[in-house]
Amino acid sequence: MIQSHEIEARLSGVWEALARESREFRLVLDVQPSPVSDGERRIVLPVGLDDPSHRAGVALVISHEDAETLASVMFDLAPAALEQSDIDDACAEACNVFSGCLVEYLPSGYLADIGLPEAMALEGYRKVSLASGVKALFEASQHDRRLAVILFDPMSGFRPGEVA
Repeated sequence: MIQSHEIEARLSGVWEALARESREFRLVLDVQPSPVSDGERRIVLPVGLDDPSHRAGVALVISHEDAETLASVMFDLAPAALEQSDIDDACAEACNVFSGCLVEYLPSGYLADIGLPEAMALEGYRKVSLASGVKALFEASQHDRRLAVILFDPMSGFRPGEVA
């Protein structure tokens, strides 16, 4: 069994490696439905399990400011030189890397495949977050900048192609 402090340290290390910025992720014990805003990006990575009727997922919810910082560092570009596709790619890659820290929370031996991360529109993500079970929520928010990694198990309501 993986301890939450180990996952917190892994997630914090991933953020520092990707964004060159120190953030401390913490497991949120009392998970409440939180408002999702247009000021955030939502990326979801589906995780298929051996049972085709059961799907899990990892989500990254990241403020636009943090997404821009991430892309700027990853591509070594000034924020003004970033294209929307740079920011999209950086967020998808971050979600992919974060997912590697969380799939160990899923039942051993049941992982069948990890899908591709997809940016989700506000309403599509809201449906997924309300319909799915939250197995773990880690946050490293700073001021008004939200940074959260969520493990949905089971994940429901995900429709590939409901992109932002």
